[in-house]
Amino acid sequence: MKEQIVSRLHEIERLFAVSGLTGVTLNYLLETFALQHTKASNLAVIVSITPLIIAVTVSILHRERLRGSFFLGFLLSFSGICLISFSNGAVYSPHLGGDLLGLGVAVSGNLYGTVRSIPQEKKSSRGGSAKRGKESH
Repeated sequence: MKEQIVSRLHEIERLFAVSGLTGVTLNYLLETFALQHTKASNLAVIVSITPLIIAVTVSILHRERLRGSFFLGFLLSFSGICLISFSNGAVYSPHLGGDLLGLGVAVSGNLYGTVRSIPQEKKSSRGGSAKRGKESH
């Protein structure tokens, strides 16, 4: 029993380390470098796809289907971000290096979101509910 607890604690520590490296360190590092090589409006639009990438990845890993309401919500929020980013006549002008770094920000956000879903997956496999707002009785 004690070995199982210690093993689980080490596993959680590794998950936190990976989360910290991908979600904080790598994410902000890439974002800082991207802003040096592209416009903030370009980066905002590119990074705004992160929730979509996370949701698709996690749904594939958990074998859950995404609802149409998710895609509708994403489309509305993405449209709003585009409207704000490109208001006042601004247009998307590609800066390949910075835009690719921005895509790296989205991918590192995906790694962070996916790693964060692992404890939920473990809880689900033990018979608990992995869904938010639902409790197992």
